[in-house]
Amino acid sequence: MENANDNAHAPRELSGSPHVLEIFNPLIFLPICVATVYMAFALIDGGFDKLVFAAAGLGALILTGSALAASIWRRTVCNWRIEDDVLHFTQGLSRRRELTLRMDRLLYAEMAGNPFCSLFGAARVRLYSSACRRAFFSVIMSKNQAVQLINAISAGRGDGGVRPKHMLSGKYSALLDCATSRGTLLPLGAALIFCIFGVFYGYNPDMNIIAAALWLFAFINLIVRLAAESNMSVCILDNGFAIKIGIFGGKRIFVPHDSVVGVMERRNPIAALCGAARFELVCEGGKRIPCMRWYEGGSGEEAAKRLLNCSGVNCTRAADKAASRKLYIKLIIAAMFGLVWVWLAMLSVTGEMRAFCTASAVIIFVFATVHCIMALSCGTEFGITISSGTLRIGGMRLLSVEYLTIRRGNLSSVKIKQGVFAQISGRCSVELIPRGSRSGGKSLCVPYDKMLAITERFY
Repeated sequence: MENANDNAHAPRELSGSPHVLEIFNPLIFLPICVATVYMAFALIDGGFDKLVFAAAGLGALILTGSALAASIWRRTVCNWRIEDDVLHFTQGLSRRRELTLRMDRLLYAEMAGNPFCSLFGAARVRLYSSACRRAFFSVIMSKNQAVQLINAISAGRGDGGVRPKHMLSGKYSALLDCATSRGTLLPLGAALIFCIFGVFYGYNPDMNIIAAALWLFAFINLIVRLAAESNMSVCILDNGFAIKIGIFGGKRIFVPHDSVVGVMERRNPIAALCGAARFELVCEGGKRIPCMRWYEGGSGEEAAKRLLNCSGVNCTRAADKAASRKLYIKLIIAAMFGLVWVWLAMLSVTGEMRAFCTASAVIIFVFATVHCIMALSCGTEFGITISSGTLRIGGMRLLSVEYLTIRRGNLSSVKIKQGVFAQISGRCSVELIPRGSRSGGKSLCVPYDKMLAITERFY
């Protein structure tokens, strides 16, 4: 995977054994247990009891020792090999377990590293199949073996006749994408409102503490996402996607084209204002792997079709723009009435409870208003669109516009819901679920008769 151009010449028969870190991996729980116990006693008792801490440390040592003994017992005899595009994995000393996986049934392969493994020249390799959501094969091995295994898997999925195409992210795309994520914007907005109300109600210390906690949560979320998604590079091969992402070891992922059933496009408030979007590959097992961040290259539908290697002019569309616009205008009005009702109800309440309830009501009103404004501005693309190669559905999630593009033939099921008023007006809410996924893309206010006609074409 690191040498995409040499994939066609990678060895087809490989064998090896796990790194020694695979056996001693449970030792990492010992310092975690000790640190947790120390912090718990320091916060509860306000002091440090040597006897209690020693007893807790002994218990943590026994627990870690038991896990280490079980790991040695299970992984002392452990090896893997690839023969004729079939992976054979054997482990166990007294109770042996053998696993077999055909490479053409592979969902995607992942090589993950961290600073601790990098010190010993190791990396964890995870292989996923469509049979289960957890990793079918997860082993720590030497980095050279890990690279050879990933390269052998990617080489076995094609003939190498197409020149790889590299997609590089922008210089500040990781920072812009992480700073505009819901995990960052929601706590930042809530913290700002709590700060304002803390000052308005006489520098309330409790409100300032809540605001500080939200600021800290947003900062931690930003740092964690930056570490996980920085330095992204994507190489499109003739047989799949080779993705490198993250720092401090990061991840290297190979996703075969056959495993990609769709593309998810997301636009958060600031990204939607700037015309940018985030794209994720939707795999058959429901896994979503980011491949583009802060994309400003043009139409999101065209970009999704290029990633799926599909083309075709849109031939059918099911949407009701007027009904969708009326729905979100009603939601804004309802949020305004709710804010006024909370303010009137809090007139007889004084102190911290009034400040907290009023600030919470303002937060809900602001988020609901932003959510509805995004829906009104992007509502022209909502609904279901069908072309010769894809199905595309657009709708709203919490403070996020989402468009799911599914390759034809990979639609698993269609969920249609109707309330009493929706039945009267002849509209419904629809969810298209790709193959192997538990959830998909949703859209509101879709004409029911058109949806039935579309459903009959696919079943």
